[in-house]
Amino acid sequence: MDVTRLKRELQSALKELKRQRSDLDAQISGVESALHSLGGGRARSKTGGGGGSGTRKKPHWSPEARKAAADRMKKYWAGQKKPAAAKKKKKTSTSKAKSE
Repeated sequence: MDVTRLKRELQSALKELKRQRSDLDAQISGVESALHSLGGGRARSKTGGGGGSGTRKKPHWSPEARKAAADRMKKYWAGQKKPAAAKKKKKTSTSKAKSE
């Protein structure tokens, strides 16, 4: 089989598959519209999301929840900084002892 013939057959197959995809997209859209009109929920967009503008809603935290999260993070970072500071002090003290 020569390359030109193979290329034509592949292009023909690709054209047919794209036509079938177009038909399927139209059928899917019709079914989604029917479901939506029957109250079966939101129709999904082609991008696979849940419909809408595609932006994610921000979580709405109460002031108490926001403060509690901030306190937890302060405690976490304080704990992370202590070991790093301790390692730094050990390295500087041992390097002075070695140089003497």
